[in-house]
Order: sequence, then structure tokens, then C-alpha cells
Amino acid sequence: MRVGDAAQATQEATQLSKDADGLVFAQSSDLEGRQEARLTLKVPPDKFESVLASLAGLGRALERDVKAQDVTEEVVDVEGRLKTAQASADRLRALLGSATSTADVVAVEGELAKRESEIESLQGRLRVVNSQVEMATIHVLLTERTDLEVNRELPGFLKALRAGWVALLNVLLAIVAVAGFLLPFTPLALGGWWVVRRYRLRHPRRPRPHPPSFPPSWGTPPPTDGGPTGASERSPTEPTPADLP
Repeated sequence: MRVGDAAQATQEATQLSKDADGLVFAQSSDLEGRQEARLTLKVPPDKFESVLASLAGLGRALERDVKAQDVTEEVVDVEGRLKTAQASADRLRALLGSATSTADVVAVEGELAKRESEIESLQGRLRVVNSQVEMATIHVLLTERTDLEVNRELPGFLKALRAGWVALLNVLLAIVAVAGFLLPFTPLALGGWWVVRRYRLRHPRRPRPHPPSFPPSWGTPPPTDGGPTGASERSPTEPTPADLP
């Protein structure tokens, strides 16, 4: 939640939990720099909704997440294991009273110590689960920051330089990995290139024949007149082969 005064809002939230027969389970405040306070409140389940509504009046809610957890199965499991461990411990105590040798006493006491340690662990777990059922938990973050405040969580020059150096090393390692992956295929590529080159050297492409070209001064041969002699008449200005050098 965004509040106008984090210290004042912390006091009001604490008073709300006390009025609801709850308590402040944890508190962490930063009233010099970022002006924030983190609270963990424990309230009875039947007053959970009313406390949430009252907390909403302390400022502007930025984010809210409500969820419940069914611990019935866990309670039944822990209680069953606890009864089994207690019954086993009772049998070990009976065996300890009837033990005759030192070795039997030591063995039974070792097993009994393990069962008693397991019983204490299960009892502690059961107390934790029961406390979750008896009291609802509310985590509250009270802050005075606004959207226009400079983000002080950005990394400094040295951190940014280190991040850039690490990114560069990762890129180089990726290039080396790709080169190592392609290295086994290099002989195949070189072999294919050599075969193609040898084939082109042994089978060169033949140049296409070009039509004969005449000097521009020759002009275009005139068509024949179709006479009986089959001789063609030349233009008076057309040079004869004898006139050519």
C-alpha cells in the first residue's frame, strides 16, 4: 500500500491487529531511506475480512493477494504419525524395564531416544499447523514511494560492467561451441569443394561460336536479280574484293 506517512500507518496497522485480538508477528521498518515498513499480522480467522477492510483505509492499495490453504490432511497425517511414535516409545520403555544385559539396555535406550526425538518433532509440527488454523496471517507492505521516484535499484557502473563482461564471455563460449560442433563437418565440405573443382578443371565450358562480322564499309550484299546467268549486280559504290587491300 502507498501511504502518506509510513510511521503513522505502521502504528495504525498495529492498533488494528490488537483491536481484533491479534498480534504483530514480525515488523521491519526503514524510515530513513525508502520510507517503508513490512508487517506480519496474526488475527483470528473470523476477523480476517474486517481487518483487511480497515487496512485498506490507511492508503492506496497497489496489490492484494488473498489465498487459503487446507491443512486438514496434514493435521490428520501428523496426528497419526505422532500416535504411532508414542505407542512405539511406550513399548520400548516396557522393554527397557525387562532388559537383563547391558547390551540390551544400551540398544533399547538408543531406539527410545530416536522415538522421543521424533515425537518432539511431530509435536512441534502439529503446533505450527494448529497455529495456522487458529490465526490468519496478513503480510503488509507500507511504502511512501511514488511512480515518479528515481529507481535506486538499478545496478551501478561496476555491476553493469561485470554483467556486460559476463554476457560477452557467454557469447564467445557460444561461438566456440558452434565452431566445435561444425568442425567434424569441415573435411566433408573441403572434399566436396575439391571434387567440384577437379570436375570443372577437367570439363571446362566451351565458348559459344559467334557469327562472322563484316566491315561496316561492305554493306549488305544485294539480292540477285534471278537472271539466267545467276550473276548478281553490285552497287556502283560497293567495293570489289580486288579493291580491298
